[in-house]
Amino acid sequence: MKKELNLEKISSSFLSLLVIIFLCNINLFARPQIKIDKTNFDFGDVNYQNSPINTKVAVRNLGTDTLFIRDVRPDCGCTVAPLEKHEIPPGDSTYLHIDFDIKSFTGRVTKSINVASNDPQKPDIRILLNCNVIRPFSVAPRYMSFDRVFVGEPSVTEMQIINNSSTDAVVKSVSVNNPDVIVNILQNDVIKKGEPFVLKATAIATKTGSVRTNVIIELFHPDEKRIEILGFGNAVINPAGK
Repeated sequence: MKKELNLEKISSSFLSLLVIIFLCNINLFARPQIKIDKTNFDFGDVNYQNSPINTKVAVRNLGTDTLFIRDVRPDCGCTVAPLEKHEIPPGDSTYLHIDFDIKSFTGRVTKSINVASNDPQKPDIRILLNCNVIRPFSVAPRYMSFDRVFVGEPSVTEMQIINNSSTDAVVKSVSVNNPDVIVNILQNDVIKKGEPFVLKATAIATKTGSVRTNVIIELFHPDEKRIEILGFGNAVINPAGK
């Protein structure tokens, strides 16, 4: 009888040991496994007025342990990518919401988002965002710069407005918020397709200090209603005039 009881105890202890070893092995080999459904986005040709570009992508945990998203870091302030949750149980998923602000870009643009997690095999995953930003009109240089402004003397700067579209544009109105600045573009002027319009701006400062202006050109055009140009400069007394 005692022998049978001892055998039962030994069998029970051995079974408990096997269970402990099994559980230890499970914990030893348990690990998270990240899966991002799409890591390369190409949005093609996008008009800058359609900014921001919005999309979302699923982030999944295919592993056997909790996945922790440690960091989501876009490489540019033009992109935000909030995550619905940062802890993802095994077999579960969440969404990364992407807002890509393209309004300040022209032409081909590539930006990235780095997703860092506790997946030992893929601790960092890079998501690429690609597009070609279309502008019906471009301005070169981008800003109106008055390099040498002497009080009481004209300072002239030039820039080009380029109509990249397939339709001529007619100027609806022109407004300049600085009375010391005059531009050569007028109501009913035509900015022809494929031809640069040379915009001349003349600043005659009445006092020393910063010269700032904002030129707003309203258009009759199917793809662009307004062109806004900022101007900068600094007025000083001409030393030669003393």
